[in-house]
Amino acid sequence: MRLCELRYRNWPALAMAVALLICPQALLAWSSNGHRTVAIIAWNRLSDGAKINIQSVLNGLAPHATLADLSVCADQLRGLGAEEDDCTTVGDSDGLAPSGVCGKFSMQPQSASWHFIDVPITASPREAADMEAYCPNANCVVDQIRAESQALQKDPQDTTSLMFLVHFVGDLHQPLHCATEFVDGVDDRGGNNKKITWTESQDPKYPLNLHSLWDHLVAPSDNVNDPVALSGQLERALQGMDVTLWTQGDYVGTAALETFQIAQTHVYPDYYGKGPDGPACFGSTLGASYHDAMEPIVNERLEKAGVRLAALLEQAFGSGDQPSRARRQPKPLKLPQLPERPDFE
Repeated sequence: MRLCELRYRNWPALAMAVALLICPQALLAWSSNGHRTVAIIAWNRLSDGAKINIQSVLNGLAPHATLADLSVCADQLRGLGAEEDDCTTVGDSDGLAPSGVCGKFSMQPQSASWHFIDVPITASPREAADMEAYCPNANCVVDQIRAESQALQKDPQDTTSLMFLVHFVGDLHQPLHCATEFVDGVDDRGGNNKKITWTESQDPKYPLNLHSLWDHLVAPSDNVNDPVALSGQLERALQGMDVTLWTQGDYVGTAALETFQIAQTHVYPDYYGKGPDGPACFGSTLGASYHDAMEPIVNERLEKAGVRLAALLEQAFGSGDQPSRARRQPKPLKLPQLPERPDFE
C-alpha cells in the first residue's frame, strides 16, 4: 500500500470519541496501549543479560526509557500528518509531532508500507513461505521484521532497528494488518473502507470502520487503558504454558499466516454476517457480543506477539541464559475451515 492508501487513519477526535464508547468491556486496541502491552510481555520474558543490554541502549535515548515507550514510535515517525497518525489515544500526546523517546528519531516516511502485508482475503496461502508472494521488494511487515532483527544481531546499538522491531511485531499480529479485500476491483485497505456501527454508543460525526474498531476500540473501565494491568493479565495466562512452538521455525512467517487466517475465517466473514463466531446480527452492526466473541482471539494474538518479540530480542541481546519456566500445553485456538476462496458478497 502506498502513502496515499493509508493502512489506518486516526484523527485525534476519533480516538477520543472511540475511547468514550460505553460498553461492558471493549475490544483491545492495537494502538499505543496494545503495542505497550506487547512490549511489556516481551520485556518480562527476557533473560537478565538481554534486559541489561537493551536497557543500556534505551538509556542512550533517554533516562529511564522503557521498551514500552519505544514501542509506539514507529507510528509517530511515518510522517503522514497528525490526522493520519495511529499513535494518538487517550492519555497520549496530541500526535502533532513525535514526543519523548520518539522525538530522538528522525522522521521515517519511507516506512509507511512496512506496518502491514496486503494478502487478498480470497488468497489461499498454506505455509509461512507462501506469504513472501505478497511482499514485493521486501516492502511489508514480514520482511521488515526480518531485516530489523538481522540488523540488531549485527549491531545491537542500532536504535532505529530496535524501535521498528518492537513495533512491527505487534502490527504483525493484528488481523487487519495482514489481509485486505478487493470489492469490484477496489482495495478495502485492510477494512478501512468497511464502515461499521457500534451499537453501545457512537458519535455520529466519527463513524468507525472495521480496521479502526480493531485498532482503537477502548473503554475507560477496561484494562486496555492500562497496559501494565493488561499485560499482567495475559502473562498470568501464559504462566506454565509451553509456548515453544510459537517460536520454532520461521515463526515470523508463521505469525503472518496465522494473522491472515484469522482475518479470512473470522473478521471478514463476521462482517458479512456469515462468520462462525456469534449471533446472526453480526455484520456491519456490532456491539458487546462481538467483543465477547473476539476477546479470546485478541488475547492470544497479544500473547503470541509478546512471546515472539522476546525471542527476537533474545537473539540480538541475550547470552543464552533465558529463564526456565514450567510448561503446560496451550489450549489451541480453533479456526474453522472455510472454502479457499470464500464468497463474501
